[in-house]
Amino acid sequence: VDGRARVHHHASCSSIRPTSSASCPTAGGSASTAPSSPGVLPVQGYQSLRPHRQAVQADGPDSMLRVIEPIRDNDEAIRNYGIAQCTQMCQELLQSGQVHGIHFYTLNRDAATIRILKNIGLWREDLPRPLPWQPSANYERWRPRPCDPCSGPRRPTSYVHRTRHWDDYPHGRWGSECAEIGELRDYYFRASKQERLRMWGSEPTSEPDIWRVFASHLSGKPVSPDGVRVTRLPWGDEEPLPSSSESNEAAEARQRLAGLSERGLLATNHLLRVNGASSDHPVHGWGGSGGFVYQREPTWSFSCPAAGCQRCSHGGGRVSFHIADRSGNVNLANFSEPIALTWGVFPASEVAQPTVCDGAAFLAWRDEAFALWTEEWGRLYEEGSPSRRLIESVAETYLLVALVDNDFTEDTVSVLWDLTDQVARRRPTARTRWSSLESLFTWAGSPGLLTWLAHLAGSPGLAHLGWLTGLTHLGWLTWACSPGLAHCWGLTWAGHLG
Repeated sequence: VDGRARVHHHASCSSIRPTSSASCPTAGGSASTAPSSPGVLPVQGYQSLRPHRQAVQADGPDSMLRVIEPIRDNDEAIRNYGIAQCTQMCQELLQSGQVHGIHFYTLNRDAATIRILKNIGLWREDLPRPLPWQPSANYERWRPRPCDPCSGPRRPTSYVHRTRHWDDYPHGRWGSECAEIGELRDYYFRASKQERLRMWGSEPTSEPDIWRVFASHLSGKPVSPDGVRVTRLPWGDEEPLPSSSESNEAAEARQRLAGLSERGLLATNHLLRVNGASSDHPVHGWGGSGGFVYQREPTWSFSCPAAGCQRCSHGGGRVSFHIADRSGNVNLANFSEPIALTWGVFPASEVAQPTVCDGAAFLAWRDEAFALWTEEWGRLYEEGSPSRRLIESVAETYLLVALVDNDFTEDTVSVLWDLTDQVARRRPTARTRWSSLESLFTWAGSPGLLTWLAHLAGSPGLAHLGWLTGLTHLGWLTWACSPGLAHCWGLTWAGHLG
């Protein structure tokens, strides 16, 4: 950067700071000589723009939105527009004579900022002397010195330096072996506690209460009689697209996932199959023009242990799966190498592979995914309350499941729907486990077991007698409903009788 300004890159922001103070009015109307700089955030992607607009409660100028909306799926075009628009704005600010420095919000992505600095003539490649240590943020102390004491290797920015040339705009759901492991999703963009309680329930008492939240998020239907809709979940801050912006196939898939969620298979994300679609396709397209894109069909969800482990192998070699629980006791997968989920072929370019399903990254995401149950959802309720214990129980007993249909050709029927439907059938319907004796046997693995016992006694109606239903309130039967008993040999054997 030239001598009249400096760039500071720390954490998630960088700034070009003036070497002299600028005068600005204070609240009382008098002039202050405190340094001030306008803050600039280059537009770098459509998906990242929405949460920023929500956080600052500003929609942005209509002229900008009109340009971005038609190219929302072309990341490169949006980046180029953001750089050009920001370059023009910075030039106008600096030429006004009232601004002596500009503060850039880089969000740890410096490529756009560097291009803008070069465009406005504030970038210099020939530093007076590249130093092997971290320079001071104070310009007077930073000026080149003939010698500086050294007490051994100092590499505080080694990690940043090693990763600074990674893909600036990764698309990976789980990421690749290097670029995406451990990535966290915008934790600072959260809904308020009151908003989350309205969406996720002020006092959930059973697992079906949780299932309905997932179903509402997918279907767009109200989750409560007062019309409250679930616009976000802890595992993703993006609001579901309106039905008018989705293809018929995507809308149908979303409704199917909502139905599965109502039965206990809690879908968090799903991608559609794509077979050689144009990179300019309004729904499936990405990357530059003139290319062709492909995509396998993956689904990510939370599921109960009995459902997930016993049914995933039914898809044969066509379905790849990775299943893990929070404790690490369950870690099942039928693949060892990363699976390319999305790839594209573009003119005069290597095959682009921006999205993969990788085992190591999946396990890194597992820790975060289960932590969100308790940290963002469970903490909404008082410690020790039934609602909090319910969320904690789900986090401890459910499985995180990734399924990938490897046949992406459009002339075949996806096996994921049949497979996930079989998994969901293993779950009880929207009745609590503790409401009747029937729910005990349903949860034990055999919905027909109670009917079988009633027929054995000679009276199919026996299951509906009040005294039998009332047994659920006895101490021994309450104990029998405890989650630990499901693993006993007796109920495991009984589960096969149905």
